[in-house]
Parts: sequence; C-alpha cells; structure tokens
Amino acid sequence: MIKEYLENNLTMEQKGFIDFYSKSTEQLLNMLDNSVINNTFKISLPVIAETNPTIVKNFTWIMDKLNMGKTMATGNFAEFTFKQELLDKNEITEWRNQAKLNKMIMRRDTKSYPATLVKRNGKIYNDGLDRSGTLCTSKNEFMLDTDKLVEYRRPIIQNIIKSIKKSIEKGTITDTFFADEANYLHVANACVDYYIENKQLRYNSEYNVQDQRGRAIKNILKRVGNYIAFKDFRAMLIVPEEKCKVISRGNVDTLNSIYLFIAELNGKKCLGGTIEDKVRAGKQCYFDGVLPRLNLKDEHDRAELHELIWLERIYSKLDKVFNSKEGVLWDIPIEIDHSMLK
Repeated sequence: MIKEYLENNLTMEQKGFIDFYSKSTEQLLNMLDNSVINNTFKISLPVIAETNPTIVKNFTWIMDKLNMGKTMATGNFAEFTFKQELLDKNEITEWRNQAKLNKMIMRRDTKSYPATLVKRNGKIYNDGLDRSGTLCTSKNEFMLDTDKLVEYRRPIIQNIIKSIKKSIEKGTITDTFFADEANYLHVANACVDYYIENKQLRYNSEYNVQDQRGRAIKNILKRVGNYIAFKDFRAMLIVPEEKCKVISRGNVDTLNSIYLFIAELNGKKCLGGTIEDKVRAGKQCYFDGVLPRLNLKDEHDRAELHELIWLERIYSKLDKVFNSKEGVLWDIPIEIDHSMLK
C-alpha cells in the first residue's frame, strides 16, 4: 500500500534518486507494506543498510524532505516511521484485511523445496538427511465440498473462530493478524467466502519441514481451513478425479472399509467385537440413515459437526454407488482409527 502510494506520488527524479525499482528498495517498501498489516508503520533499517546503505540514506533523506516520514537513530539502531496520516483510513483497513486474507487462505504451492529441512527452536536448518517421501505428500492436491460449506456456513465459522484461537495458543498462527478491525470473525467470513467463490480451486499442504523427532510440520497449518486443525474442512475434502478409484457394488473390500469408517463416525466401535461386527454395524447405520443429532447452537455439539458432514457426504455417495451399474468415482477421503481394527 505504501509502495503504491509512493509510486503514485513521487516524481521520476525522486524515484531515480532512491532507485525505486531496485531489489533493495523493493525490499524496504515490502517491509513498509508489512508494517501496515501489523498496524505499526515502522521498519528497522540496519538489515537493508547492510545490503545497500546508499539506498537507505537516500530514502530516509527524501522521506524527511517531503514530510512523508521520519527516522529515529540511536547507536546502531535506526527506525523509520511512515506518516500514517497520508493514507486514507478506510483504504488502510480494506488493504490490511485483503493482505491478511491473502496470508491466511489455503493455496496450491508448486515450488520445489529441499527434502532436508529441519525446524529446531523456531529456526530452519538443513541437516542433510533426505526425506523425499514426506516432502512429496505435501504436494498431494485436494478440493473442498463447497456445497456443505454453504449449507453449514454459520456453525463452521463459529468452529473456525474457536480453531483460530487454539492455533494462536499453539503458535501456528500469529495473533498480530487479529489486532484490529481484521478480527477473528472477519477473517473467518472472508476465508469461507473465498473458498465458496472459488469452488474449482485446488490446494495442497505447500511443503514440509521436520521437527527434531522426525515429524512432518506442514506449512498449511498457518492457513485458515487447513484439514489438520479444522476438522470440518477435513470432512469436506474432495480427492481430484485423476486420483480417484471407481467403486461399484462388487467392490466388497472397499465398501467394508467405508462401512468401518461409518461405524467409527457413529460411535459404533463395538468394543470387544470383531472387525466384522463393526463392518456390519456401519453397514446397518448406512441403510438406516443414522446421523448424529446435533444442536448446532451448542458449542459442545458443534464440535461433532465434522462427523455429520462426513456421514451425509458418504451416504449420498453410497446411494450413487448402489444406483449405478458402471460404478462411481469415490472422491471422499476416509480415515480409520487404529482402535477399529482390533
């Protein structure tokens, strides 16, 4: 935003004086734009000064001359503050909200990353150990069942707000995103609107780094609606068509796995029973149309919304399987807890 303002308000001579389109100046201006997101309008200058001290000197001089900002320096520390009053308040809020949205939504990252990255004490290191398998999983693509997102929009947004708070507590999402008008509710609504309006978009987990114990930390954890922290979104995942398997009434083993998952979602773990007992229980749940009875105004019941969404989608897809002679592409991921296999 500040970058755009300066581009529109500086003369060609002034832009040339600060080498406006150079990488160093672009870095400085990007830092200023990020300061708008955090509502500080301040940046620390030493990092850029190490790369190009002339740019910093010329930039701060002309900003002071044009009364667009001022620099405070003490010892080795220097800080530049842009004059916030030059920007329209409503435009600041709108730009900040859009910038926050761009950072918070899921995306499809196609860049290549090293398979040797490890995170220790908040810093990324390259330890030389190749983990190509876990890195490849981060590029698995998925879509969202936006029809369910529309149908259960209000309780999903309430669950998003709850999950954002938990993510902030865990440190996977920074609380500076919610320090002003762009609060939890706004971000939740904006993200849901984006996903609904972009029904055909594909997403992935972006990339993985490993922690000290070898567990994958997926970058998607930073995004609102990720399938790890947001169970309702996990229940709305769609597998892309080229990755799907056609199933029909004759695929008994596949159907039994689905019935087993149905039993799990309905709480039919049948402790002490065999796997066959659980499969029969899940199959009966499907034919009886058993669904959780939830009061979605109640926070405790909303915590089980993902089970309702998952079951409704599975039942609808199974109806198509049994009404089709050729079979149906199964695009709903299922996950079976280890306790169901005992």
